[in-house]
Amino acid sequence: MKTIISLFIIFFKINKSSKKIIVFYFNIKTFHRNILKLIKKINDNNNEVLVFYNHKTQLDIKDFKNSFFVDLNLIKFLPFSNAPLDKINFFILSYLSYVYPRNSKNIFISHDIYDAPMVDQEIERKYILAFEKIDYIFSSSEILNNFFKKRFQKYELKKKPNLINTGYLKLDLIYKRVFRKNKKIIEKILIAPVYSKANKKFTLSDKLDEIIDLILKGSNYEVIYRPHPLDLTAQGSVKLLEKITTKYKNNRRFILDTNSDYTKSFINSDVMLTDLSTIAYTYSFSSLKPVLFFNKNFLGLSKQQFFNSYFFKDRKIIGKVIKNPKDIVRYMNKLNLKLTIYKKKIFKLRKKRIKYFGISENRTLYWLRKSIIKY
Repeated sequence: MKTIISLFIIFFKINKSSKKIIVFYFNIKTFHRNILKLIKKINDNNNEVLVFYNHKTQLDIKDFKNSFFVDLNLIKFLPFSNAPLDKINFFILSYLSYVYPRNSKNIFISHDIYDAPMVDQEIERKYILAFEKIDYIFSSSEILNNFFKKRFQKYELKKKPNLINTGYLKLDLIYKRVFRKNKKIIEKILIAPVYSKANKKFTLSDKLDEIIDLILKGSNYEVIYRPHPLDLTAQGSVKLLEKITTKYKNNRRFILDTNSDYTKSFINSDVMLTDLSTIAYTYSFSSLKPVLFFNKNFLGLSKQQFFNSYFFKDRKIIGKVIKNPKDIVRYMNKLNLKLTIYKKKIFKLRKKRIKYFGISENRTLYWLRKSIIKY
């Protein structure tokens, strides 16, 4: 019902406007501040900027100017529902959708920083083919550009998006908020796994309870557990989240962080523990703090085709790779003794990998204004 009401309002609003219609779509509950900041920069007299959100993102987005509840997954089931959206000129999003307005140019601002496997191999083909509906990809690095090129070639996309390295909007904003507030050693570890149902045979999900228990019993550290955004939805492992929160809810050294803005957890931790999540590099490059990587079945992982990616090659530069959960506490203590060394190594790697660090917003605005939207 909300979507239908929004479509009527949008139809009349768009039809009265002589401006270019630009829509930003927020379909996953995650960090949005970088995109919201961008919206304010392009919302001028030449453009009519609308913001769409769904039930997952409404708490974060609904109070933003010109925002509307529009669930694109429902639109395909509603007769004539596309008509109100036909005058949309540009459709911009950070998480892939499988449904788009009929006549828009679609721009994907990548939320990833490295070339880790995005989804399970079994569904990668479907995921990559969905990019045929995208006209432009704003990527964070040449590493990501090359990742997309290889995948587009592998799955023989009929229509390939234009790839543009604009730098990483999210990293630049988080760096400004995190680095200047970095604290001395505070004995907190941030556990931030990848989506629990992706590449499950290699991730830490099944070992999560054991790992938290080992840290709490074997050290003085507090544990901040930050589930992947998809694990906070029906698509995720609800039972896992319930199990962890129920078991540790009365433990004062356990903190559950489900906030869409993770900068507070970045600031209030000494080290991160993850598995296949690219958040490792966002964390490390924004805070210059080290990361511990844990994967099950390391031998099987090392035989995967994606193991040759830079995500795996660079892990030992920003931290340590662990094969046994019982080694985590020992390596946590070792990393804390070498924070200055890691800080220098991470700084050098960031300079090497992120070409447009610190200027991504200007780069993104340039490409929108001069080459795509042309206003």
